[in-house]
Amino acid sequence: MGSQQIGRYEVLTVLGRGAMGVVYKAADPVLNRIVAVKTINLSLDPDLRDEYEARFQQEAKAAGSLSHPAIVTIYDLGKAGDLAYIAMEFLDGQELHDLISATQRLPVKQAMYIAAQVAGGFPPRPSRSLRTSAQTPQVSGPRILSSTRRALSSSWERRLTKRS
Repeated sequence: MGSQQIGRYEVLTVLGRGAMGVVYKAADPVLNRIVAVKTINLSLDPDLRDEYEARFQQEAKAAGSLSHPAIVTIYDLGKAGDLAYIAMEFLDGQELHDLISATQRLPVKQAMYIAAQVAGGFPPRPSRSLRTSAQTPQVSGPRILSSTRRALSSSWERRLTKRS
């Protein structure tokens, strides 16, 4: 992919694509760590640019203000040209979609475990301030982590277990 930059982040690979943006695996040279960078292309619909950008910022601020084992850590929010981006904790693992496709059907116990852990990332009573860009098409589905049993969703960043 060359050495594409988004803000200070060096893009390593594409993790997922959606109607409005892309999620990348990237390197943060300042803090020397790997991050996930979720982007939204603000040039897609000039008439709705301000609304898209405001919703994207609201998502980052809402997730960034929370501290919960089921929610990934938000590191940065920024803009680079026509891209708005959120840099967040990178969780390596298998896409839930791929896991389901590979096995055709998850065992009930495993499906219940995953559902319970993902649901743990939601507040008991969802508030309007916690709405995210999930109202727009998802860029990538939940990512199940084989080694740490965590999940990452680009629209509501969730973990499946407690932080190490």
